[in-house]
This record gives sequence, structure tokens and C-alpha cells, in this order.
Amino acid sequence: CGVNGPDIAEVGANSTPSVVHAPLKSKIGLVLIEPPGLSLIEPGAPESVGLLQKLNEALKRRATRPLLDRLIAKGDTSVRVIQAGRYELFVQAQGKASTAFLDIIEDFNAGKPASRCLPANTKDILVKYAQEQAWRDPRLEAATRTYVFGNFSLIINFDPVQAQEPHLDLLLPNWQFGLIITDKVPGTHFAEISAHIRTVEDLETLWGALSSETPPNFFKMLRQNMRAVSLLEDFGDVLSPGLEWKELLGVRSGSLLSLPGSVVHAGPPSQCFRAVLFFSASPAGSNVPEYDPDTQYTAVMLCGNMTSLLWQQEGMTFPDRRFLLQMLALYIDKSNSKMSNHFAEGDFSECMEVLESKKYPKKENLAQTRLQYIETMAKKLTLCPSCDPFQHLSTSMSELDQVSVDGLLTNFDEVLCPVVIYKNRINGKILLNYPSENDTDLLTWEGSLKEEKYTLDFHEKYSSDRFDGKNGKLFDTDGSVITCWLG
Repeated sequence: CGVNGPDIAEVGANSTPSVVHAPLKSKIGLVLIEPPGLSLIEPGAPESVGLLQKLNEALKRRATRPLLDRLIAKGDTSVRVIQAGRYELFVQAQGKASTAFLDIIEDFNAGKPASRCLPANTKDILVKYAQEQAWRDPRLEAATRTYVFGNFSLIINFDPVQAQEPHLDLLLPNWQFGLIITDKVPGTHFAEISAHIRTVEDLETLWGALSSETPPNFFKMLRQNMRAVSLLEDFGDVLSPGLEWKELLGVRSGSLLSLPGSVVHAGPPSQCFRAVLFFSASPAGSNVPEYDPDTQYTAVMLCGNMTSLLWQQEGMTFPDRRFLLQMLALYIDKSNSKMSNHFAEGDFSECMEVLESKKYPKKENLAQTRLQYIETMAKKLTLCPSCDPFQHLSTSMSELDQVSVDGLLTNFDEVLCPVVIYKNRINGKILLNYPSENDTDLLTWEGSLKEEKYTLDFHEKYSSDRFDGKNGKLFDTDGSVITCWLG
């Protein structure tokens, strides 16, 4: 499924094609497109490219898809169907088996002479070549950090597929890569953003322009929800309307696409079979979580997640909840994919499904408009229990008990500052809050992520008191003592 014409094209979203930036080429066959900095590393050694072409032959065989479907039906977690009908096969990823990948190679080799078979160590050769290609990006080569590569998985479509939903699944300083297996196929779409959405203020400006009635209390509630604010900071760009899409066409087998984290991107539409090896790199010792293949935020996923986090928060009113559902409905209207099935079965996922289908149930035998349906749902306080589709901690202030005395101090990033310690009565998590002296609504939190595990141990005779720095010990995730004292 080759593409004739220019190898590199750049197209703006909802507009005529934008001006093509002149590519910068180096002696290693690097094409660097800026912004936001996607590198195209041209194919390496011919023998490695030959192995990729043979692997493509194995993946494209008529027998491969039924094999994968049988594994999925049996509950095998080494393969799954993801956005827009694509298949994901884990090749080498933490906590994931590579059964499907190995079965395909075994099935392909069956009955063939050795000269036509894929080698037994195909996985090792594939991973090694992918990493060698990644290191050819001078931005990594020149870095002073040591990078750890991981989460290698094949993304395959057998039938024509539409573009994936724009999403973020990996954050700076991490990197993501796509090694092209199938020859002359489109590369990953990536976005240049004219207006970033990373703060509550950014979102207030955007949503204020989209709605004629913006309840002022809503953004106060949002500022108080530490998880929602954190999600907005990390993934808020998916909500931006100013995405100018760029694409690569006719990318050759063995080429590698290299993209830094925190860039909105999407798998391209494809009219024919396409296979790409996706993988990531994280700096050794970084405090930013490495890529999680089970986490991916689209606009609908992020807005739906924020709706769930805020719905039962103390202080939220009917106008706030109605406004949230109206914004969610706007993003659902712009989405080409069904996202309701990514949330736990219940009233909220059913509500999302109704908004997706636009088939609003009758109320007292009368048809409802979308606005009437949203108002009906906004009155339902139990519509959204506090939850998170990706299993992160979901917390509202109403779930927290303060377990430290007032006036407690500690060092935060080597700066002396006040700290308030809370315990979540639902799940027992210990959370540290560092309020800003300039604005009490701007709060910094630690302990809210699933990988963070703070511990507060009281000395036995003080177990019913609030922590004052002397009557117990506070431990970081790695077991280090966090020193606190009264000011």
C-alpha cells in the first residue's frame, strides 16, 4: 500500500494544507520536523530491514488475525484490540507476556525450510534494531541522561481504519518511538498547538468561550480537586481546539519516528495493512512515571474522568454538574470513537452512551432534547461515584481527614514551607498538602498517584493524636524519613 508523490506532507486540521517546513537532513538520514520536534530516522542495515519485511509477511498472513482472535477469546492478555479496531501485541513489556507474538512466528515457520523462516531470536533482533535506531536521533545521543527502553508492542490493522482519537499517553522527559514494519505506510499524526491547556485558568478561558453560562463556583471546585488539577497539567492539551495536524506519508520499512513526550498525537488512517513497533524510553531515575500501556487520555476520556472526580465533591452544585455534562457532550460530539465502554458499567457509562448515540430516553412519555436530558442527569447525585478509568487515586476533600497539627513545617524541594497531612478514610492513603502563601486555592500535593505510598507511623502512646513531628515518623515512598517540626 505504497503512497506515490512527496514522502513528507503537512496538513492543518480543518483547514487548507499548511506551509511545508523545509526538512533538515543530516548524514545519518535524519529528517527533523519542527515544531514540535518529530524526527524521522531513515532505515538502517539492509539485513535488519530484510528481517522486518519477513516479519511483515508473517503478520499479514491470512491465518494471523484468526489466531489473535482465538487468543483474545481465551482471555490471553498478550494481545488486545485498541482504538479504531487496531490490534496491539506485546513484544517485550513489563508485566506483559509475548505469547501472541511468539505464536505468530511459530505458525509462520511451520513446515518451511530454515532459509525462509524467521530466526528463533527474532524478538531480540527486533528490539535491538529498534533501540539502535532510537539512539541515532541526535537529541538522545547528545543527552547526558541514561535512557531505559521498554514497552515494545506491535500495533497492527488488518482492515482500513480511521485515524485514532488525538491523545496523550506519555509525558516529558519520556520519549516515544514508532518503528515502521510495513513499507510505504503513513506515519503517526502529531499536533502543533496554538493554545495550550495546562492550568485551571487556561480551561476557564476555553470553556468560558464555549458556553454562554459558566458557573463561577465550578472553577473554584476544580482548583480544590488535586487529582483533576494534576490531570489537567499533564494531559490538558487534548482539550485544546487549536490542534494543527501534521502527517508523514509513504514512510519506508525500517524507518523510525521519534517524538518527545507531552505531544498530542494519533495513529493515522490507513487503507491497507499496517504494522508498527511502538516503544518508549524513560530517563533512569526520573520521578515522572514511565509509559503505561494501559493509560491513554483523549478529550472525552479526560473530560469524563474530571466529571467523575468532581461530581460528588462537597460544594458542587446543580449548575456545576450541568455545565460539566454540557462540556463532556461537546467533546463527545467531536469524537469519532465510542469512549463510554472505557468507564465502569453503571449510570455514568450509560449516560455517556446516550450522549454518543443522541437517542435520549422519554421522560413522562415525552421526548427529551439533549439539554433536558443533561439537566435530568445533573440532578442525579449518584450518577458518578468518584472513580478513575486508569486506576489512579481519585480523591475529593470530603474524603480526607487531617492527621497533622496546624503549623507543621517541612522542606519541600529544599524550600522551608508549611505542610498539612491528610489520610483518605476510603483507601487509607496518606497525602501531603503544601498550600501556597499567595493563594489558598493553589495547592500542591504529594501521595495522590498510585505509585506513591507515604506512611505515617505514630509512637504507640500517641496513636490517637495528630502528628506534630515528634510523636511519630513520616516516611516517603522509598522508606526515607520526612522530617517535620512545629514552626
